[in-house]
Amino acid sequence: MNRIFKYFLIVILPQQILGLIALWYLWYSQEYQWLIATFISWFLCYVVGEGIFLHRYFAHRAFECNPILAKIFSVFTMLGGHANPISFKLVHTAHHVHTDTENDPHTPYKSFFNGFIGWHWNFNLPASEIKRFKLVVQNLTSDPYYVFLHTHQFSIYWISFLLLSLIDFRLGLFTMGLGGAIGIQFQNITNSLGHHPTYGQRRYSTKDNSRNFAWLSWFFWQGAGALQNNHHAFPSRYHDSHAWYEFDIGKWLIPLFATKYKE
Repeated sequence: MNRIFKYFLIVILPQQILGLIALWYLWYSQEYQWLIATFISWFLCYVVGEGIFLHRYFAHRAFECNPILAKIFSVFTMLGGHANPISFKLVHTAHHVHTDTENDPHTPYKSFFNGFIGWHWNFNLPASEIKRFKLVVQNLTSDPYYVFLHTHQFSIYWISFLLLSLIDFRLGLFTMGLGGAIGIQFQNITNSLGHHPTYGQRRYSTKDNSRNFAWLSWFFWQGAGALQNNHHAFPSRYHDSHAWYEFDIGKWLIPLFATKYKE
């Protein structure tokens, strides 16, 4: 069993079930105030954690900031069910090198389902390629902090969930459950819809099938989530909003805390 499939079974699948339970509880109890906790979790873990730090900072080095801030948000990403920085950078680098080909880890090249979720148990990157991309993450594997996150990602998720749930079961249910589940589903949509060979818009003539869905960017709040063509045309740019009607909150957030960023 590969590590990605194991992560799917131990974290992502149970998290999605928790998200459904949260929705049922919301309907049953009508305690809609808990959606505030869901929004905060979604924003910190998906929009900022996955979209700005995992993607922009760790994978593309699009900006520089205080390393302590990066370490804090690398934990938030994991609480949302997203990968740790080492795993994310390895897989995402492979995605950019082999975009929409047989060796792209999560392309809809085979099927929409494969890009959406099926790639977790159909990870097709050759062993020689994994060895090659491990060199890309050396700056992270040389740091004991990120090695610890990588090694204990399952325990970190479930211990954190337990601690939140001991405070109030609804706290764990609506933050790491529903908030995290929404973020993971947005990420899945990005993988498939953002590289669909037919739908979406293409501003730039890239060598892949990357597409923009400007209207979705207003729901995703992070550029690469819905503006894949912009991102693949300029992968190291600190934001993906190339027109007024494309929304990427990183365009305004990153300059607030970054010491340097790539235009």
